[in-house]
This record gives sequence, C-alpha cells and structure tokens, in this order.
Amino acid sequence: MRRARETAPGAPREGARVSMGSRSSAVASGAKALSLCAALALVLAACKQEDTARTPDIQSTTASETSAPSPPPASPPNADTALSLVNRFIVAESLGNWWAADSLVAWRYCDWDPATDFLPVTTAIHVRPTRPLGDSALVQVIYEVVGRVWLGDPPIVGPQRTRFAAEGSSDTVIYRVFADSTGRLWMACGDFHQNHVAVSQLQDFVKRFDDSALAAWKAVFPNARR
Repeated sequence: MRRARETAPGAPREGARVSMGSRSSAVASGAKALSLCAALALVLAACKQEDTARTPDIQSTTASETSAPSPPPASPPNADTALSLVNRFIVAESLGNWWAADSLVAWRYCDWDPATDFLPVTTAIHVRPTRPLGDSALVQVIYEVVGRVWLGDPPIVGPQRTRFAAEGSSDTVIYRVFADSTGRLWMACGDFHQNHVAVSQLQDFVKRFDDSALAAWKAVFPNARR
C-alpha cells in the first residue's frame, strides 16, 4: 500500500495557491528546514563515524585464521606409567583393599555403581601390553576365576553363613588410563568393580562356610582347611 505523503502543520497542500505574504514565510521556513537538514546530516555523519570506530570490536574470521592448523591431540600416557597404575589397582583389589583400588579410578565421571553382591575367587591374573588409543592407553587384564563367594541371604545368620559356588571362567577387563588437566593419571570408570580377590585373602569366608559350601570349595582346592 502506498503511504500518504506527510505535510507539516500549516504548510500548503500540493496544488494550493500561495500568496506573496505567505511566500516570504515559506522562504523562511525553507531556510529553517535547510538548517535542520544540515544538522541532521551532521548527526548522521557522526553516527557513521561512531559505527566505523566500533567495527574493530567485532572480530571477523579471516582466511588465514580459518586455514590455521588445529593444535595436535594430547599424547597417550607412557606405557610403563600406565602399566604401573593398573598394577597398583590389581594389587589393591586382590588384597581386598578396595578403598586403595577405588582411589585410582575416576568414578566421578560415571553415573552408575557396578558393585556386585559377590566376590569372584581369582587364582591368576594376566596383564597384557598396553596399546594407545587417542589420548589414552589401554591395558587388558585377564582374571582366572574358579567360582564366587557371597553371604547367605537373610534370615540366614550365625557363624556359617558364607556360600561358595564353583564356576570356572575368565574375566577380561580393558582398563583405560588417561591424564587429567593437571597431568595426574587415572583409570577411567567403566562396567567393572575392584572385587577380584585372591584365594589367600578369603580365609574368613572359608571359616564360615556351611558344609555344602566347604565341600564345593575342597573340590576345587583339595588341600584347603577351614
């Protein structure tokens, strides 16, 4: 829609007759309008200069910046230091020192608790060489397991309340070792728990076996004693 032309109050409409007396007023009004236009031009020029002065505040991306190479990725931890951390974890868990093993794992990055209600009876542990993956080092550990021990479900109470089931298997876990922003090495959290306890650390369980559990234990370890 075409916009109607605006006219100032008292100004003659288009096509209206102008008298000589009103002509001088018109001339004065015109001069006044010219001075207003000049002032407006100065304001616009000042605004333009201000916008130009502000232009450097807006950082533009140049061709040289877009073609700049990205920083190289972080290197994985040294193989020896990664193995050392995993070995510390293995020793702690095999001795039943779960707090020490837990302190080496960055559990704060995981939202779940992989804890189990039993302990795998571990007879041997094999640690494979490390291999790099991005900014991390992967260490594969194989646990030889002959069964599991656990506490009898309530209302079972008393001195003979532990249980054992013979289940020969191997448990393979791949641990990922990485360095945080301070350079400290951590084992990444995952779907595992530090519960692979060595047979030598389970004597308290053996002492509390009932007859069926003790018989199953002796079938695996013939020389075992309560």
